[in-house]
Parts: sequence; structure tokens; C-alpha cells
Amino acid sequence: MSKNLANSGWGAFIKALETAEEEFVQGRPVAFKSLWSNADDVTLCGGFGGIERGWQNVADRLDWESLKYADGSRTRQEILAGLLV
Repeated sequence: MSKNLANSGWGAFIKALETAEEEFVQGRPVAFKSLWSNADDVTLCGGFGGIERGWQNVADRLDWESLKYADGSRTRQEILAGLLV
């Protein structure tokens, strides 16, 4: 990741997301769920095989899915990082 991008808010978010995804695939969804809006109109569409609307429904789906990956792993390969001007 480029130095400018790594120091940006986006870079910090990506780092938090990577950590949260690692936790998620180990059956610990709390950090991943903390990155989501808790609003009544939050939706999950198609991800993890369903459509959910409203924070409680989305949170329940994420909990359920995380348990399926309790012994999982994830990888990431960055193809390109940069800021669009």
C-alpha cells in the first residue's frame, strides 16, 4: 500500500477490515460487525446467501455466518492501491 494511502483514513479502515475479517473467519464476528451501520435501514443483500434488512437481522445473519467459518482462513492480495485524482 502506498505511503499516502496507508496514512489516510481509508488505509486505517482497510487495516481494521482485514483484522475484523480474520476474526470473523475464526468464529468471532464482533470486530466485523462493529464496521457496519446499526441503523434500521442497514441491509445485507446477497452476501452470505441472503437478504436482510435492519440491524438486528443483519447482526443475526453475520453471527450465524461467522460460526460456519469458525476454523476458516482468509487471504488478501493487493493488486493496486492509489488515490484517484
